[in-house]
Amino acid sequence: MKDAFIRLFNILYSNYSELIIPMHRSLQEAITKNANGSANIIELRRSILKLKEQLKVIATLRTKGFLNEAKYMEQSTEVNVRINKLYKDIRLLSQSDNTMLNDMETLIAYFEKREHIMVEFEPQAFVFLIDKLVVNDSELEFHILGELIIKENI
Repeated sequence: MKDAFIRLFNILYSNYSELIIPMHRSLQEAITKNANGSANIIELRRSILKLKEQLKVIATLRTKGFLNEAKYMEQSTEVNVRINKLYKDIRLLSQSDNTMLNDMETLIAYFEKREHIMVEFEPQAFVFLIDKLVVNDSELEFHILGELIIKENI
């Protein structure tokens, strides 16, 4: 396992500008494109607008005396809870992409600061870079920071 990690590390270190930086740029472009046009986020925002319109209708009904205070509070609270859930969903959709992007930036910065290849196993590098290690019959599957998965034959 240690030798496989050293090989993997050195390949990444020697080639991060050809491997990780282009992936980072592509992810950045995809996030920008999705932030401006993501069907899911647009649909969630439309739902929020509809619910805000409902709040206006509920407030108008209360003002005109068609809803008592208790019924107004019940209905407006229910709508506000749904609005807050939709905002949370939007944040979660955006956050997962941003987390991956931040992880890739951390990975790039790590390799840019590094001065040499790995000669012997470095536990701190392993802990920093590897989120999960999966052992199969004939290969190791390294789950690297930034949600990258690289397989090494053993």
